[in-house]
Amino acid sequence: MDNQKTIKTSLLCLAAAVAMAAVMFFVPSALPEKRNEADTFRTETALSRTAEIICGDNIATAFIYKSRDDGAVVVTCWHTVQGHADTAQFRFYGKEEFVECTALIGYDPGYDIAIYLVPCDEQFDEMSVRDDTTTGEEVFLLGNSDGDGIALFSGKVSVPDDIVLCRDDTPASHLDNKNLPSLRVTAPINSGSSGAPVFDSHGRLAGMGFYQFFGSAERPVYDMNYAVPAAIIKSVVDVCEIQSGRVQRSGVTLRNYVASDDEMVTRRIYEVQFDGLWQDTVFRKSGGSIYAHRSDGVFKVASLAGKKIDTIAQLLAAAIDYEYRGGKLVLE
Repeated sequence: MDNQKTIKTSLLCLAAAVAMAAVMFFVPSALPEKRNEADTFRTETALSRTAEIICGDNIATAFIYKSRDDGAVVVTCWHTVQGHADTAQFRFYGKEEFVECTALIGYDPGYDIAIYLVPCDEQFDEMSVRDDTTTGEEVFLLGNSDGDGIALFSGKVSVPDDIVLCRDDTPASHLDNKNLPSLRVTAPINSGSSGAPVFDSHGRLAGMGFYQFFGSAERPVYDMNYAVPAAIIKSVVDVCEIQSGRVQRSGVTLRNYVASDDEMVTRRIYEVQFDGLWQDTVFRKSGGSIYAHRSDGVFKVASLAGKKIDTIAQLLAAAIDYEYRGGKLVLE
């Protein structure tokens, strides 16, 4: 009798094991994702690329995008250095002294980007860029919050491809009342963290913090923080390797509004129109694609300047490449 019980128990255990194996085989998501150790966010590596900035009365954050033989290519927000751009000083993480910039390589006020050449003994590869984040992804931000030194902040992606209307009462601010492309995150972009790099969980650059919306005293809001999309940063840096100074490109009109159809169903509309390119065309985001609305019809944007286009940020970045390197706008 005992032998029969033992055999029966063994058979039940075997059946359970087979069933579990079948579940694991047909449902791969039941297994934890195996992450390559070399492909994860490493705080110490990211920190070594980050710097504090002093420029006039402003404090901010910056990061090393890549190294050159004559120094580090460092990126920050234009609004933090405008007016005193040639006097910016940088202190890299772990260093005691601030160093003066060698040169202002280039800048694009429209996308709030400034690019410097800064003396740096360490060598860094060009950053890997992420231009397709999704809602709910974890992100990490390294910022000089309130001038208290570089520190790590974390959060989630709220809206991966957004347009934000900035409100900034700072005197002579070029951000106030402007619509800018953005990656919206919950990681705090406090005062002093403008220019802070935002990384995904694999250590790729997802954006650069530039704006935080607080609402009003009557209607405060929280966790609405905005970053310049990494795809646009990459295109501006690449252009400044060709031509220094202010990035010369066509003006862009961005719109973010709520519209209602005939059945009074409301939806948020994101639109882009280029002042000097495709003047009869309005690009509109719908679902996970970008569509070109023209007098002869509506067409899906397949690619621009050889780059696949699914987001507003990708469209704007590719438009910069198009103006400097040429290419084609491919519609379907």
